[in-house]
Amino acid sequence: MIYQPSKIQKNDKNGVYLIGIIKERIKLLANPEKGFKKLLENKFETSVADYLKLLGMVALLVGFYELILNVLKSAYFDVFRNLGVNYWFMLNYTAGRAISIMFLYLFSGTFMLFFLSIVLKSSSKRIKYTKLLQVIFLSLTPVLIFGWINQLVFPLIIWCIFLFFAGIRFAKETKIAKNSIERRD
Repeated sequence: MIYQPSKIQKNDKNGVYLIGIIKERIKLLANPEKGFKKLLENKFETSVADYLKLLGMVALLVGFYELILNVLKSAYFDVFRNLGVNYWFMLNYTAGRAISIMFLYLFSGTFMLFFLSIVLKSSSKRIKYTKLLQVIFLSLTPVLIFGWINQLVFPLIIWCIFLFFAGIRFAKETKIAKNSIERRD
């Protein structure tokens, strides 16, 4: 069996793992040193599964947020500004925009992350590629949790860069599990 669920997933009776993942990631943001030491001990497969679950949840949340925000803006313009709003066209446009933003998050969180990891791997030769990917998954936590707030994008990117360098430092110290995919070369 390749995929081993994390401790949070094993203890969760209802199958709702996202709350535990978010709690782990907030602990990482509160104390990067303890968070990276704990989370980098997870298997690579568990880190990938947790990241993809969090990415999917954030993509859905951002799409829903965009949809609701645009509907409320249109209702405001129709009711308070007395501008004629064609709600069918507005819903069509808003739904298309929300879905495109969801796919942008999924695309940038998977394919663009892969290309970024290739560039970063060329500059950091001392760390294994799987550990580098784990560090990238964990360092993107601020953008994943708070990225839906438009005004915070640049501070979040700076925070991610700080977490990336902190994670690289701790990735060199962690041990690799015996039956993990990271052992394969």
